[in-house]
Amino acid sequence: LNADKLRVGGAHLQVVNVGLSKVYTPELLRKKQNDQIMKFGKQYQEIRSDTMKALSKVRADSAEYTPERVDREVDKITQQFRQQTKEAIRKLLQMLSITEEKYRMSLDSPVHCNTSVRVLEITQRQVESLVGHKISIPDEYIRSEPDEDLDSFVASVVGGPEEFFADVLLEDHK
Repeated sequence: LNADKLRVGGAHLQVVNVGLSKVYTPELLRKKQNDQIMKFGKQYQEIRSDTMKALSKVRADSAEYTPERVDREVDKITQQFRQQTKEAIRKLLQMLSITEEKYRMSLDSPVHCNTSVRVLEITQRQVESLVGHKISIPDEYIRSEPDEDLDSFVASVVGGPEEFFADVLLEDHK
């Protein structure tokens, strides 16, 4: 066994190289997840800031336009916010899924846990922190059976939870 120790912010992380594969420790898993969540948070704040600027510009120029045109511009900006937010959440879900699966597969005897539920819970907590209140994930996005492999999980989550989370963030934005 070849063990590499890293010092990050006072915490020791350990990655153990076993042949060609790496064993991801719980500490490394949490650090990777936190990095992914921070990246999403920055990306979301940029999207939100750009949206607020665009909406402010439309409001400032509203005297020059008909009410219908103002409504169209607001709808266009809202749809763009929603689409960009969905894409950012989709990337977060995929990256968290990959990290969870790498950790699970690096264990000597991989546990059969439900990666999708775990990833949705992590994302739920992040969205709750952004909107400042509790949210409830609809049952259709929560799978009860353990995920068989990474590909099936990623395929299962890209079809809807990101839309739910984007809608929650949009409602908070209004």
